[in-house]
Amino acid sequence: VVKDHDLNVGEQVEMQVDPYNRYRTMCNHSAIHLMYAALRQKLPGRVAQRGSFVNAQYLRFDMAYDEEISDEVLLEIETMTNQWIKQRHIVTTEELTLEEAKAKGAIAEFGEKYSSTVRVVSMGDVTIDLCGGTHVMNTFDIDSFALAGFESKGAGIFRFTGYTGEGI
Repeated sequence: VVKDHDLNVGEQVEMQVDPYNRYRTMCNHSAIHLMYAALRQKLPGRVAQRGSFVNAQYLRFDMAYDEEISDEVLLEIETMTNQWIKQRHIVTTEELTLEEAKAKGAIAEFGEKYSSTVRVVSMGDVTIDLCGGTHVMNTFDIDSFALAGFESKGAGIFRFTGYTGEGI
């Protein structure tokens, strides 16, 4: 937040990250990775991410899938995500070549173009993803996950919204 400034090109500024907002964003971001892993396990066929958004308040995840998703399966996805949170999986990041990441089984989305070196985020043996975002150090840090919304956005695109920890 910059208030009442008279900055000129070339001037230096000191920036600070709000630790509370950063932590809550980390929880929501890491929860998306766990939820996406649960979606891949619970839904037969190809599940493909089509977008996501995280901030300190909530998470949103869009995905392409060709079939309806029952309330029972949604509850299973929420339950599985919470089980992984409680299992205290260590979250690690490492930089690997794209080939090394693929060999490890890392999930890459959007058909994006990646550089020869990529950042790989692993959450125990639950999921390995290419991701440049901020994450918790242990899934237990997330505390809990609640799937709060699910809607069809049309043409096989579904949107999930959720909350973690004290945001529930």
